[in-house]
Amino acid sequence: MTLLKKFSFWLTLVSILICLFDILGNDKKHILFAVTNPILNEIVYIEPFRHWIIEVNQDANSTILSVGYLLHVITYFLFGLMIDVALAFRKKQHQHN
Repeated sequence: MTLLKKFSFWLTLVSILICLFDILGNDKKHILFAVTNPILNEIVYIEPFRHWIIEVNQDANSTILSVGYLLHVITYFLFGLMIDVALAFRKKQHQHN
C-alpha cells in the first residue's frame, strides 16, 4: 500500500495542521486542539497530566506545551495505524475466502 493510501499518513498530517493552526495563534482558546482529540480531551482534566500538556497563565489564558502537541500527533498516528491494521486484516480475510 502506498503512503498516500494509509490512514496513518493522513491522520498524522491532519494532526500536524491542527497543531500549526494552534501554534500560529488562530485558536486562542485551543478548542480545535482539544475537541479533535478525545484522549487529550480526557487526560487534560487529570491533575498530573494537565501540567505536562497545558501551562495555565494568571490571566486565564493557557498555553499548550510542546509535549501536548507531540501527544496530539502521536495519538492521531496511532488512530490511523489501528485503522490501517484493521483494513489490512479485513483485506486478508477476504482474500482467504
